[in-house]
Amino acid sequence: MYIPASTAVTMFANTNPAAILTFPVQRDVQVLLDQAIYQVMSARFAGTPHQDFGKCAAYAIVGAQVLNLLTGAKCEAVCGGQIMDCGSDQYLVISPKREEIRNARNLSNLSLYHCWIQVTPADFQSHEPLIVDFTVRYDAESAKLLGKSYHQIATHHFLWESSRYFDKDIPQTIRHHPHLKHKERGWLWREARCERLLKKYAQQNRTQFTQMCADTLQVFADKVEQLMQKMPAA
Repeated sequence: MYIPASTAVTMFANTNPAAILTFPVQRDVQVLLDQAIYQVMSARFAGTPHQDFGKCAAYAIVGAQVLNLLTGAKCEAVCGGQIMDCGSDQYLVISPKREEIRNARNLSNLSLYHCWIQVTPADFQSHEPLIVDFTVRYDAESAKLLGKSYHQIATHHFLWESSRYFDKDIPQTIRHHPHLKHKERGWLWREARCERLLKKYAQQNRTQFTQMCADTLQVFADKVEQLMQKMPAA
């Protein structure tokens, strides 16, 4: 049955008609959002090489659009580098080379980069900026592809954390990495040039991403409706 997303998620609404979801967003709602965007991404890239693995840019673009529509907050798809904790004191630096950044005309010209969503709630004085990443489910595969063993026992499908979560000291074992020169803290960083390429990619595929956003909202609405039907009557 088709129902508008705004109707299906009434249980999470507040008095602000521009925002369907309020901060902090409940964990079970985060899970439903992750399931919805994963379902749409999997369907969209089925049959393509690697399917939705390695599609962090598409995940970030569509996810940012969805979150913006549901929360009314400033939600940006951003791009840069990251340090991935592979467990057992092993770390992976995912960051584009400076020469690549200077010469790239398209996002596909970069060999290594990461995209995620930065959310700035309207009431930023009460709620800190958030980092949302719907591609954490592929960390182990990314590590394997880049020749690094992955020893994390706990597995997560997505990440939804305060920006402070990444404000950590650079591990001693990778301080020599050329992309981390003169860097003491921070496991996630934005690159302005990469973000211009990301915006270009989003613009070039605007129709596709708009449809994927609409599909995600519908799947999310269906999942919320199913959840409401399972709840005991008041």
